[in-house]
Amino acid sequence: YRRIAETVCSARAARAVGGACAANSISVLIPCHRVIRSTGVIDGYRWSNPLKRSLIGWESAQTTAE
Repeated sequence: YRRIAETVCSARAARAVGGACAANSISVLIPCHRVIRSTGVIDGYRWSNPLKRSLIGWESAQTTAE
């Protein structure tokens, strides 16, 4: 969240980024499942953490296959 906050405005806006990701109802257009905490913990996904892990794993496999 911090990196995105630094890119768009302020490192102190990390919580706002987290809130925006949590409220994202159009994840098909805005893939917030790619946002991971600085600790490496994968959580906080609106549609379930297991789905977030699956999406990240699937994308990783697609990238590796290319």
